[in-house]
Amino acid sequence: MKKIKTAGIFLLAFILLSVAGCATHQHEGSTAGGIFGGIAGALLDSRNPWRGGMIGAGLGAIAGATIADISVRGSRQTATSGYPSVYRTEDGRAMY
Repeated sequence: MKKIKTAGIFLLAFILLSVAGCATHQHEGSTAGGIFGGIAGALLDSRNPWRGGMIGAGLGAIAGATIADISVRGSRQTATSGYPSVYRTEDGRAMY
């Protein structure tokens, strides 16, 4: 039974990753973040791995989509202006 469950999880991950190739950058980021967040959450919550997996997948999907959107926005700015994108904090002490 455990082998069937493990095979099902790997099959689901494979299907999700293969479908992500046909999506926008936010979908790709949220899929990758959700998968890695779900795995990390399931491993970290030893009392109830399903709960940890679901929470981790949700947080990972949000973080992945946000990071992907910021990355694409920065690359578009760089491509249109010809200069690297620079992000500064409001007080001007740090640049990214």
